[in-house]
Amino acid sequence: AGGEVEQEQLMRLGTKVQMLFEEKGKETWFSGYVQRLLQDQPKEMVEIAFYDGEASTVPRTDRDVKLIDQGKLRLPPGAPKPQRAGPHVPDVIGIMNFIENFRVEMQLPKGGLADLIEGLTSPASSQLLGDLYMSLLYCAMQAAKQQLLVVPDTWFAETTLNQYTWPEVTRRWIIFGPWGDIHKQRCVEACSAVAALPQQVCGCKATPQAHLAMLQCLIEDCLEFSSVHENIEKRLDKSDDLRRNEALRQKDFAEGDKAYKKERERREAEINGLLNDEDDPEPVLEIPPELIESNDDDKQSKIDELQEEFERSHETWEKKRNNKTRAGERERDQADREERRFYDRHEKQEAENSSKLEKVQVRHALVGHDRHRNCYWWFPSDKPNLYVEPEAAVPGSGAGEWRVYTG
Repeated sequence: AGGEVEQEQLMRLGTKVQMLFEEKGKETWFSGYVQRLLQDQPKEMVEIAFYDGEASTVPRTDRDVKLIDQGKLRLPPGAPKPQRAGPHVPDVIGIMNFIENFRVEMQLPKGGLADLIEGLTSPASSQLLGDLYMSLLYCAMQAAKQQLLVVPDTWFAETTLNQYTWPEVTRRWIIFGPWGDIHKQRCVEACSAVAALPQQVCGCKATPQAHLAMLQCLIEDCLEFSSVHENIEKRLDKSDDLRRNEALRQKDFAEGDKAYKKERERREAEINGLLNDEDDPEPVLEIPPELIESNDDDKQSKIDELQEEFERSHETWEKKRNNKTRAGERERDQADREERRFYDRHEKQEAENSSKLEKVQVRHALVGHDRHRNCYWWFPSDKPNLYVEPEAAVPGSGAGEWRVYTG
């Protein structure tokens, strides 16, 4: 069995934590993350930032601070040890995958993973981040209107919702919109984060972690939009059709593969039979012992006659065998060409089917699992990296921190 790797809970920049506060006479755990590690103090300190923009500095060993479960990684024997990915990598990639999958239907802005990360860290210089907020807000509000919920027209009018106003509109939508009460229950971090959002232009005061929480809240709202529902249903139906067709094709391939293997065995046996034909053995020069022991004057001439006869018969036999071999080689070459076309066609169809499935998928499929239930993920938006999602140390506590192999 593989040994446990990085099972200890590490505190680093971005690490997700909870901190205990007393509020109105009641103790409550608030979610936050490590913003700074202060190691030059007499006592090692850590600055905990919260989604509303506030922060607290406490000793690193403070009992009122606990780390969110980071998972316990076990690897198969001999497997290389991956690095720790950023604490918020799964959130960033999840948002990017949503953008890629619904860019056309929801008119989401162009841009890749690097553009999204840049927008989260430098909102003022990012066109993508503001456009993404506005697209998600518009879709979420349309979804609410479809359900006959009240949405002020001024919130998403062309003259109202723009690069300067989207932070305030986001705040109002998440806190006071028609799903505000639901947000306070299922999007607690987002409800805290919106407090700091409008305090500076382009939401510059909000941290990357706060933006992630708010974007995830808006994405959940967008899933209520009928066009998104219809699109997901169409994609699932198309995916089912593709998988059914692929299953039938794989069945046909397995039968064809079996037939070609059987044909190869037959040809090999046939070639061996030609080389070892018992009905037409290779001629052998045989000189009777009595002739060898004879003292006749014509002994040598008789031996020469036998040699000549042997050479003629061997030449005839060799021509016959070569003709059979050439005919077998032509048949084999033709069969090899057909076999190559069969396997090339299979590989091409597999690649085409994978491409079609990728276009209709609602979420990226797992690369696979290992014996320790680690999940392996690869994303087209982040091609150099293979991510490992470890099993949570405590079942049901959610996903731990991801690890990454960088190629």
